[in-house]
Amino acid sequence: MRCVVHLKDDEQHECDRRTAYCEKFFEFKTLNPTDGLTQELVDEVYEEIKEDHPVKTSVKTVYKWYKRWLEDGKDMALQVVKSEYSQTEWRFPDSVLEFMDKMISRYYMQLGEPTMAYAHDMFTKAFKRKGKMFKGYDIPSLSTFERRINSWPKYERDLARYGKKFADRENREASKTYNVQNVLDLIECDGLEVNMGLLKEDGTYAGKIGIIAAMDVKTRTCLGYTVVVGEKPKESAAAVIHCLSHSMRIKADPAKYPAGGIGLTYVFDNGPGFRAAMTKKFMNAIGSDVTYCRSGMPEEKPHVERMFDTWRSKFFKGKKGYLHKRDKKKVSDTTIRKAAAITVAEFMVMFEDYIETEYNNTPNRMMNNWTPNEIWAEHARIDEVITLADFGDRTKLRGNAKTLRCNRNHGIPHRGQRFNCDALMKEVNFILGGSEDISYPVDVLIDDFDASAITAVFGQRMIEVPNVKNVPRDTSFSYLKSFERTIDKSKLPKHLTPRQAGNIVKKRRANGTLIEQDTLIIDEEITNNTTKDMEKDIADNTTNITDEERKSTTGFGTRRKKSK
Repeated sequence: MRCVVHLKDDEQHECDRRTAYCEKFFEFKTLNPTDGLTQELVDEVYEEIKEDHPVKTSVKTVYKWYKRWLEDGKDMALQVVKSEYSQTEWRFPDSVLEFMDKMISRYYMQLGEPTMAYAHDMFTKAFKRKGKMFKGYDIPSLSTFERRINSWPKYERDLARYGKKFADRENREASKTYNVQNVLDLIECDGLEVNMGLLKEDGTYAGKIGIIAAMDVKTRTCLGYTVVVGEKPKESAAAVIHCLSHSMRIKADPAKYPAGGIGLTYVFDNGPGFRAAMTKKFMNAIGSDVTYCRSGMPEEKPHVERMFDTWRSKFFKGKKGYLHKRDKKKVSDTTIRKAAAITVAEFMVMFEDYIETEYNNTPNRMMNNWTPNEIWAEHARIDEVITLADFGDRTKLRGNAKTLRCNRNHGIPHRGQRFNCDALMKEVNFILGGSEDISYPVDVLIDDFDASAITAVFGQRMIEVPNVKNVPRDTSFSYLKSFERTIDKSKLPKHLTPRQAGNIVKKRRANGTLIEQDTLIIDEEITNNTTKDMEKDIADNTTNITDEERKSTTGFGTRRKKSK
């Protein structure tokens, strides 16, 4: 409870102004209990007190004063005098703050997204025009103006400047909670697009980052992920299936990354990659239940969304080339390309280390400060967790179906890699038999994010065909391509065309320059010719030539006299 005993002169002055409006409205409501406050009533009070109180207020403000005046037992001092515990103190009277809010609404809260500096300039000009009304008060500074803007509710700011869809998305709240008893009971999956570009090893631009991730709700651990790098990273079926298979496997180093297994229920985003036919086929083979979130309702999978926020603030923030979480129209692809500073290989090493070392080993206050790995070790039992290895041929399911030609000796080439094994060669050579064909079209399943192997399909039989380069598992084709030197084909050397060569010959002959094509045999080869007998026989039996010409013949042609 508050009690105000002593009032300063300016506080007493403001109390008198507000009290005049409230008492007049109280008398009016006593006689007309069903009527509301009118502008005529406010104008009537203003005419009575304008000599002592020249600032005119609005109906909305008077109603706000009146409501609180009644709540405070008709003690106006309680709302005029600021509490010493108040978090926001303004040294300006309400009339100045009201005018400031009006200018903020007019010049800052607009879809054109004007800056705070522009809005403050317009406010300053309007404040000067109202000189008599605000006589004795300084113009609020830009920092004060910005602080007033930031005091507005965030939803109202987002709604006015970016629209309802953006405001709803940025100010959403989780609509429900999940009652999860065991690990792998519920897995949430979603995609994250990051405003950060990466470079290839030769310094050229590789693309923007996209991440697909799967999270166990019970332990808050990241079960698996896929990193997509491209000009426009897509939430494709191949990326989703690789993320799911990565989350369902025992990792290469279980001591660092122990989590992995098949969940009972999966909560998917409503994106095209999650709804793709190949993704549904993969989940049907696994046998888990799938629930799809409604479009524009990310609060239905709040845990993975919170994990993404943690990644942004703990991992991406401060990295070279990261342009923070912003509205799409604010960060162009050109800006992201220019800011790129980290290579694909460097990012993959850093991100893997962050997941294994930091994220899964950081205490979570929603789990009584236990880490995800500690909760996993406490509740997961090896004999209870089912992994992808327990499903046999289903591990060979991959997200991208294509038809490639298999050479009967060298295997299947794809994206600069070659895949071959004895089982594949035996199957292809059996089909080709004694034919002269050197290749055969084969249906294959490819995981764009795992270049270690592909799956060749022959009817109902699937053969896993490894990469001949012994590429480690979960190494993507894009990662391998980042080590390839980028070649500008337009700058490669080119041979002369017949037309270009003809123009050169024509020009040399016109200038009297020796043309190499006119003397194909040089003098030394003519002098040392070993076929003189054949030439003599030809010369003796050839008619229509003179003896002088015969004597001068020492080769295949007539020797020309060199010009002096």
